[in-house]
Amino acid sequence: MQTDSELIQRWDQFQDQTAFTEIVRRYGGLVVATALRQCGQRRHLADEVSQRVFATAARKAGKLISTPSLSA
Repeated sequence: MQTDSELIQRWDQFQDQTAFTEIVRRYGGLVVATALRQCGQRRHLADEVSQRVFATAARKAGKLISTPSLSA
């Protein structure tokens, strides 16, 4: 199993969709659950926030490579 850092590096260097899909699979539930709490259980807002979180992570992947675990 690859580390979060390895997956982020594959995405950053090669735009490897399978690597980014694995990141979303690992953390999608956590991000949505956190967004739901912050958005007062309004699912449509939580979904939008989650989408923005992952879009930002994709765009700023190079800065996340040294992060041992994305959940932190």
